[in-house]
Amino acid sequence: MRKMHSFGCPESKLYYLPNVIDLARFKRKNQRGNGVPMIVGVGRMGPEKRFDFFLEVIFQWRQKRRAPVRACLVGDGPLRKELEERAGRLGLLDGSVHFYGSVKDIVPIYREADLLMLTSDREGTPNVIMEAMACGLPVVATAVGDVPELVSHETSGFVFPVDDLAGFLGAVEKLMNNQPLRESMGCHGHSFIQGNHELGLLSTFLAHLYARALS
Repeated sequence: MRKMHSFGCPESKLYYLPNVIDLARFKRKNQRGNGVPMIVGVGRMGPEKRFDFFLEVIFQWRQKRRAPVRACLVGDGPLRKELEERAGRLGLLDGSVHFYGSVKDIVPIYREADLLMLTSDREGTPNVIMEAMACGLPVVATAVGDVPELVSHETSGFVFPVDDLAGFLGAVEKLMNNQPLRESMGCHGHSFIQGNHELGLLSTFLAHLYARALS
């Protein structure tokens, strides 16, 4: 809507129809496992997703904090081989980072993970964030597209400008070292999806749209 409004389209002619998530499928996991928390990144391995920055965050966390880390990247695309080679050069293929490739069902991975990190330099309304929040994961993400409308900074996650390495590292440190904070942010995110993007709301959204059009 912001983009259409910037093009000169009157707000009175616009209606926002939110994306929706089936909460019956993306169920929230009540308890995370003990041990080293797992960071997940999901998406097509193209330049816009900036998985090179994802790897840099993981590398810097391990180097500067001298702490173990577990991360996985889910997806495939033209940059996968290059990213795997980069991870190898950074010494991250020792069990720190796993490349899952494309998977038929992402839900088990969300339910194993402890936080989602999205590092894109451009987005629309990323379903991956809504799916992760529905599963009770806190989110650390770039402030692109509709991400700031989905993730409430310091409530359901953290949102930073593109390439803000210090911001990402600080947020990862807070979440990795604080299970109650992860659970609290995950709970807020789940509640937001339930109240604003749950599949059962679609009929209400559509009824409002039709009523507005007919009027």
